[in-house]
Amino acid sequence: MNLRKSLSGELVLITGAGHGVGRATALEFAKRRSRLVLWDINKHGVEETAAECQKLGATVQTFVVDCSKREEIYSTADKVKKDIGDVTILVNNAGVITTADFLSTQDHQIEKMFEVNILGHMWTTRAFLPVMMNNNYGHIVTVASAAGHFVTPYMVAYCSSKFAAVGFHKALTEELSALGKDGIKTTCLCPVFINTGFVKNPSTRLGKILEIEEVVEALMEGIVTNQKMVFVPPQLNIALLSELVFPERALNLLKKMTIPKFDALRETMNLFVEVLLFLVTLLYSYLEAFVKLFVPARRKSLSGELVLITGAGHGVGRATALEFAKRRSRLVLWDINKILEIEEVVEALMEGIVTNQKMVFVPSNQGIALLFERVFPERALNLLKKMYEVKFDAVIGQRSTQGSSENRTCAEHSSAGLIQNRAQA
Repeated sequence: MNLRKSLSGELVLITGAGHGVGRATALEFAKRRSRLVLWDINKHGVEETAAECQKLGATVQTFVVDCSKREEIYSTADKVKKDIGDVTILVNNAGVITTADFLSTQDHQIEKMFEVNILGHMWTTRAFLPVMMNNNYGHIVTVASAAGHFVTPYMVAYCSSKFAAVGFHKALTEELSALGKDGIKTTCLCPVFINTGFVKNPSTRLGKILEIEEVVEALMEGIVTNQKMVFVPPQLNIALLSELVFPERALNLLKKMTIPKFDALRETMNLFVEVLLFLVTLLYSYLEAFVKLFVPARRKSLSGELVLITGAGHGVGRATALEFAKRRSRLVLWDINKILEIEEVVEALMEGIVTNQKMVFVPSNQGIALLFERVFPERALNLLKKMYEVKFDAVIGQRSTQGSSENRTCAEHSSAGLIQNRAQA
């Protein structure tokens, strides 16, 4: 049984507190006698939330803040620290969503989703983390989404921003652990689609659209028991595992059965028939995968293709350009700078391109490492990560040219996976 911590007296700051999950979370903290600082861009909404929390006996301060504006976040954070005190629990909840195909999504909508859904989380964390670090005490909550683990059509920008939010949570968690700040806890909330009013008439044929109350109940349980990742419903963890082990053809069919609908025409195909079709497709996919073990993948020609490569002045970009040149492609190269080359990564990349692979891991066993992350207990996984973590010199600027090159190589290889590459002076 997990130990449960008290939230009484904690100074809790919640962004996006004017409605939905933010408002419901504020009410739950109020019931637990926390002191509240509520931020939202909607003055009327955040004041309504505050009034409801005050009825429960909570002390509440409200601020109108646009979480897409970095300087507004920083200046308001300074007021909070000066006039109210040190925030001990930060709930990064503010978020926006646009549902449209990628090319129909406007540039400003894409920018806004990234500014609020991930950059806003970073700016608030940078504002309040230093005091938590000094005290080795606090809790940072990231409200992300199942869309930070699973992709969904017509939500490319939103999914991308939520993948970034999940990545931020994971990286920050690892960094705090590496720095020995075990008193600062982190929790990431990843629910499937919630009926918050952001989108009209959401629905899915398998599973259900969640209500705000059940999501917030799971979130509060995650906070008081210091859970790092909270899936709602919890079966999502199994779904993540299936994404790693199911053949692509069967997985695509399963995704079509569970894809959310936004005020769209409902498909009328019998669900039983679809499940049967999925099982048949799954069997066919496994047979197809077995055959591919003995039959080489079909390779396409790149001759004559017009290829644009960004970051082509160095490293992977330069080496990739050379490989396309060998294959008689026409090249358009963009870059702002120049440095080095990486051959192993490019060889795998070119193989992935000519055989139409969707995901290329270098080294290839990194796909297995992803599977480990889903099935290993956290304690064992942390030990495994420490065995393979990448080491960087603390002060790169004071190293020789040779040392700096080694660090760049280490950084570039680390992006391909878990390796041990210690740069020596």
